[in-house]
Amino acid sequence: MYGFPEAVEQKSGTTYFFYPGKKLVVAWDNAKDQISGIYLGDNIIKQGNNK
Repeated sequence: MYGFPEAVEQKSGTTYFFYPGKKLVVAWDNAKDQISGIYLGDNIIKQGNNK
């Protein structure tokens, strides 16, 4: 729906899909196999080492 993410990162059982051009981050809970969060705008979740 949003196209391919610019980056995909895993941390503590969650996979984060980053769409910086859309100012969107989607968090996927791997254990529950469901979305755990959708973050819009300038987020506190940062890609890379600045998490």
